[in-house]
Amino acid sequence: MHRIIQGWGDTPYDAIINIGAAEGYYLAGLGVRHPTAVLIGFETNQDMWADARRLADLNGVLERLDLRGTCTPDDMIELCGEY
Repeated sequence: MHRIIQGWGDTPYDAIINIGAAEGYYLAGLGVRHPTAVLIGFETNQDMWADARRLADLNGVLERLDLRGTCTPDDMIELCGEY
């Protein structure tokens, strides 16, 4: 994964969408690397959300974090229209 993420370089993204966000490891890390991106995490296990928020807070990206439940095709269509 590190090689892939490094390959994205410093391209500015409007949003980073993580389906299956779990504890938010990738969202927090990518949020640090891309400081202007909105961080949208889909995670059906809401027990994980507290961990994701805590990790985002520790990395200074909490204000950009948007956690959601199940990701549907309609969600993706909507997000593609926004970003």
